[in-house]
Amino acid sequence: MPDSPAEVKTQPRSTPPSMPPP
Repeated sequence: MPDSPAEVKTQPRSTPPSMPPP
């Protein structure tokens, strides 16, 4: 799962893409 801009928009910057919210 690459850090694509779409994923950054889905999850806040406070939460790293490696550990998405439950």
